Amino acid sequence: MTDLRRTADSGSRSDGDSTERSPAAKLKESETSELVAKVAALEHELRLRDQFISTAAHELRNPLSPAYMQIEHMKEMVSSSAAPISHAWLLGQLAAVTTRFDRFLQTLNRILDASRLGDGHLVLIPEACDLVDVTKSVLAATELQLRAAQTPVELDAPTPVTGWWDRLRLEQIVSNLVSNAARYGAGRPISVAILATADTARLTVRDRGIGIPADDLPRIFQRFERAHNVGHSAGFGIGLWVVAQLCRAMHGTIEVESEPGRGTTFAVALPR
Repeated sequence: MTDLRRTADSGSRSDGDSTERSPAAKLKESETSELVAKVAALEHELRLRDQFISTAAHELRNPLSPAYMQIEHMKEMVSSSAAPISHAWLLGQLAAVTTRFDRFLQTLNRILDASRLGDGHLVLIPEACDLVDVTKSVLAATELQLRAAQTPVELDAPTPVTGWWDRLRLEQIVSNLVSNAARYGAGRPISVAILATADTARLTVRDRGIGIPADDLPRIFQRFERAHNVGHSAGFGIGLWVVAQLCRAMHGTIEVESEPGRGTTFAVALPR
């Protein structure tokens, strides 16, 4: 009985061993899994790029179509009017057209910046500048956008905060964060605050809008990515990625805190 039992046990172990995969089979399975993951990642990136191209075309067309129609209207008025054209009317029409072309150029510059950053061709030109002054300039330049969004901005910056930064890139950081807050802030007030220590400047931009789901927070600084709760809101999915890249280029950091339905706070820290 003992011998028979040993024989049966030995046979069972032998059968089990025969079903084990060889090292070559394990390696092939691992390589296949890696390939499948890479293909899925590439397909995801292609979908994001297609969405970006579609959004870019829409955003570029938006200011051009009404500008074209407005110019056609001006041509009709000038050609059909027997009386002299009002100087004030003409200036108003030209100002409206200029505003739309400004928006077109801003959109185009955002796309070009994303391309340069993606290729690693960003060039910084540091100079002594004041973060408070830069922020005030950006808020003045975006006044019409903020007014259209019915979004008041509260700036808490009691003293100048100077440092050695690229002013243009600093303007882009502030502008992108404020624009993002206006877009998703649900018309509620935006709070902008600037603080400084001996070696660091800190800019925070807080909105009280839709917020960002926790699952989306790890990827919002990636190119072409957007939170799932933004719906069909305009945007390329590159603004926050550009901000993160510019902060990194200037040896700074950006952090985010958010709660759905209660708003989002972005905090930028830059060495002075």
